[in-house]
Amino acid sequence: SGNFCYKGRFLAFVEKGVINAAGDKIGIDHLKELGVTHVHLMPSFDYQTVDETRLNVPQFNWGYDPQNFNCPEGSYSTNPYDGRARVAEFKRLVHALHCQGIRVIMDVVYNHTYATADSPFNKIFNKYYYRLWGENGEYFSNGSGCGNEIATERFMVRKYIIDSLVYWATEYKIDGFRFDLMALHDIETVNIIRDELNKIDPQILMYGEGWTGGESPLPADRLAYKWNSYQFGRVGLFNDNIRDSIKGGTFNPYDKGFVSGNRNAASTLRRGIAGSVPHYQINDAKEACWAFEPTQAVNYCEAHDNNTLWDKLCISAKNDSEGVRIKMDKLAAAIVILSQGMPFIQLGQDFLRSKPRILKEGEAPNDVNIYSHDSYNAPDYTNSIKWNRKLEYKEVFEYYKALIRLRKGSPLFRMYTKEDVNAHLHFMHNDDWNCVSWKLEKDGECYVIALNPYYENRGFGLPEGSFYLRLDESGKMNKQPVSGSFVCPPLSAVVYKRIKNI
Repeated sequence: SGNFCYKGRFLAFVEKGVINAAGDKIGIDHLKELGVTHVHLMPSFDYQTVDETRLNVPQFNWGYDPQNFNCPEGSYSTNPYDGRARVAEFKRLVHALHCQGIRVIMDVVYNHTYATADSPFNKIFNKYYYRLWGENGEYFSNGSGCGNEIATERFMVRKYIIDSLVYWATEYKIDGFRFDLMALHDIETVNIIRDELNKIDPQILMYGEGWTGGESPLPADRLAYKWNSYQFGRVGLFNDNIRDSIKGGTFNPYDKGFVSGNRNAASTLRRGIAGSVPHYQINDAKEACWAFEPTQAVNYCEAHDNNTLWDKLCISAKNDSEGVRIKMDKLAAAIVILSQGMPFIQLGQDFLRSKPRILKEGEAPNDVNIYSHDSYNAPDYTNSIKWNRKLEYKEVFEYYKALIRLRKGSPLFRMYTKEDVNAHLHFMHNDDWNCVSWKLEKDGECYVIALNPYYENRGFGLPEGSFYLRLDESGKMNKQPVSGSFVCPPLSAVVYKRIKNI
């Protein structure tokens, strides 16, 4: 529904002034309007399964099937036959985002290759670049779930990865890297990469998935698993604990989370709100206490994998009205964006992104199969951004925008150390454990955030002083002074701020 001249190409990011049928900003103007600081691009280097020479044939892939790690993907260029086109156009994409004050993160997939025995790596040096099973190393290991896994601990493999990252950071001015299945990388390599990127720019982000796609022959204590995070504390990790506590277990579509009626999720949720670091008030949910510092926690409830948040709610809360599910979605967004750590959202989440699935011939629709949970090679019908939904769910977009503006407005929402979190974040006592509220206070500035997961109003207490409603369930502000207590509407989050001078 977006009228781009270069739809599906790198250059679509360069197009300004594009609007949907209702006149709403879309594309790069939408990103600027939303207020995000970084854009994470899914794999943009050359990958195998889309034939660049046959772009008139319908074909699609997310790009987690790498072929040439140091070359931009040709199918996103206007002319894949001209190497200069893909290079120049990808650089224009990066430059266009930089001009809007938005940094660019690149999804990198160094943990495996699409081909195995006949891959370029294996032709260079047979079996050196891969981890192996068997007494004599006769089998390729499959910790990636894709047929092989790269042996990052070997000197020349490590050198290749570092050289590649330095190349993207310097030649293309990439500002961050998201590592696919980062737990397949050995910890020593991860730390060396961080050191090398720091030499270029300490502001370059580095984060990844703290899990694997299968068993690896390298000992678990050498791998960059989430539970080994204290050994690579300068690198971020996706926080699947807060994800599942918010919306329910990812791999059971019917499972409910805090926002959709699970009354046992509050403990894990509190841990996530505190950045998944040790906190003096939290003695349960020990399995969710994994971060070395709050900056390590990449908080999210929706990414490219699995069902979108909205589709998950449509399945697990199918008996609720759309209006109620919208409240649940906004409550989930408030948790992600106002917790300590780094918030991460998927494009279109801010207007209830859905991934509709094309049913196979003879397949009867049901609650689950009408949505795609694994759309890695699905057509644009499923994966495209439906920009018309921005008008349909404008209230949701405005709420996400207000949350981002609030977070950016105070350093209390983005503390850097666990010592700061313990000193300045205090969970407040409520008679009901499921009514979660906390106070952020430092140097005279004080916020109170409350989460109400119930279908009716709930009362919360305020600390001493006079407060005003900084953010209501619609993202609005009310300067009327309040003291003592307040009421939080059903299935919503509200934020109060102490008044210094009224």
